[in-house]
Amino acid sequence: MTVVRGGARIGWLSATWPLVALSFDESSAEIRFPLLHPIHVSRDEVVRIDTGRGASWLRFETASGRLDHVTFGGRGAVAAMAERGWPVA
Repeated sequence: MTVVRGGARIGWLSATWPLVALSFDESSAEIRFPLLHPIHVSRDEVVRIDTGRGASWLRFETASGRLDHVTFGGRGAVAAMAERGWPVA
């Protein structure tokens, strides 16, 4: 399991580094954000990971749109997810 600390925006809420943790392996990911329940992401539901805000920010795109308002930024997260087989674009 890889863990990257960073910042995130979830809807209207935001938190800066190092308060948010993204942990992931080849099949699932979890975002831990202060004061919220962890957000679980199955690799099967992810269509692609958008890095439109730059090489350190990512947003999971799902067919259902469940994660449309969730972004995460942390050094090395994009490269590490690509190495684990996630569909980084």
